[in-house]
Amino acid sequence: MLAAEAGVEIREHSRVESLDDVDAGRVLVATDGYPSGLLGQIEGLIVPTRGQMIATEPLPGRIFDCPHYGRHGFDYWQQTPDGRVLAGGFRDWALDSEFTAVEETTAQIDVEVDGKKPATKSIDKLAQGENKVEPIKLESQLPPGQLRGVVHSLPAGKAVGKAVVTVTPGDKKIETAGDGTFSIDLAPGVYKISVKAAGFATQELDVTIDANGVTIKNIDLHK
Repeated sequence: MLAAEAGVEIREHSRVESLDDVDAGRVLVATDGYPSGLLGQIEGLIVPTRGQMIATEPLPGRIFDCPHYGRHGFDYWQQTPDGRVLAGGFRDWALDSEFTAVEETTAQIDVEVDGKKPATKSIDKLAQGENKVEPIKLESQLPPGQLRGVVHSLPAGKAVGKAVVTVTPGDKKIETAGDGTFSIDLAPGVYKISVKAAGFATQELDVTIDANGVTIKNIDLHK
């Protein structure tokens, strides 16, 4: 403000390609994210990144009361007063296209949610401002493999709750529910299962877990 009052001409929207274009005794470089090629000493220290975010339709409930971030700032999101969730970041998914001086919105949208298969949707024609995307349906993703079972007592045949099921290798442990059932996700392979419960002899058995498959075992415990 003082410079303008002193008669300094302030020129906006006029990119300086080289310091040789500037007629001044001293040059103060006050840059944003676009100094590439302007000053050798800072070349590569400041990298422009594409600024774009995605917004959902308004959601019926309040999920986030304040802005959030994750993965050391790579991901960030917040919910607007009208219920929309704004999400940005995730640049490490496509470094080549995100660390750039190009400001146009990318046409491809990648969606990844825990327990769902990843999905991709592209916008046919990008326009300035808001671009709407058709709904993206996510299919459920099966675990790499799963072991399910029911533990009963013999000879009564009653369900045994709070029995400890141990899986090796990996030493994974899970406790049966009141109806004797249990479920545990496992990578494909061969495992040894040990089942222990108070008042019963330990039961051991071998199981094979197939890729994207469910192995079911009914386990009987004897006194």
